[in-house]
Amino acid sequence: MASDSMAVPGAKGGSGKLTLYLGIMFGILAAIVVAIVLTGENGGDSKVVPATRVAVVAAKDIPANTRLTAAMLKTEVFDLKDVDAESFTAVSQVTNRVTARDIKTGDVILPVLVSETRGSGLTFTVKPGMRAVSIGVKEVVTAGGNIAPGNYVDVMGFFNVPKGYDINNTINVFLNSKQLRPVLPSNDDNTTVTLTFLQNVRVLAVAQNLSNAGEPTDRTATAKQAGGPIDPAKTNPKAGTVTLEVTPEQSQILALADEAAGLRLVLRPFGETDTEFVNPIILVTK
Repeated sequence: MASDSMAVPGAKGGSGKLTLYLGIMFGILAAIVVAIVLTGENGGDSKVVPATRVAVVAAKDIPANTRLTAAMLKTEVFDLKDVDAESFTAVSQVTNRVTARDIKTGDVILPVLVSETRGSGLTFTVKPGMRAVSIGVKEVVTAGGNIAPGNYVDVMGFFNVPKGYDINNTINVFLNSKQLRPVLPSNDDNTTVTLTFLQNVRVLAVAQNLSNAGEPTDRTATAKQAGGPIDPAKTNPKAGTVTLEVTPEQSQILALADEAAGLRLVLRPFGETDTEFVNPIILVTK
């Protein structure tokens, strides 16, 4: 009897400890489950970041046939799936190339949108719709050698009209059809007609010297360039040719005048774009 009474308290004590241990274990498991749930709700640190790619885009609207500068471009970061694998990744890869079509702000620059090589020759300098025509010159023709690429000039010709030829015909050929044409008497003597037949024409090159790509060559030139001294490095008194930018119709007139007349280039003041009819001067020679 004594031994049985001693065993009962021992049995009850073992059962209590087991219950305590089980409670602790269940508490730890519950805490772990709660932590996992909270981590899932808050996103945690296990979120997958998509792959990205840097691409060059247009910083502004860019017309076709425009030589690209760094100021026209910028880089942006895209998800890899959202950008073409052929897109350029650095502005330097695109600078000085020429656009093949209009590009809108934010468009990614792709090889199909630009020339294959960087433009530095005359073909990249001529504006769309215009033509480059070279004429033979002497120092006196180019305002004493002081005409430089980027200047604007008028073109004057000295035409010898033999006796018996119609002076009006010569004048009408070389003057723009929209301009007033004088009616002159028949030509009974040899004459020389002086005509200003092209006005406000841009100089593209003097000899082989082109306008620098980074410098203004039109009416956006700075006041400093307008009022500063002529840079000797950009003039060429011994130049044998001057290349002018003209319309297709003007290119024919200029080519004919280059064969038929002595030519002079008249330098225009900076910023002056107005054109006006200039009466021809006729010198009669016996």
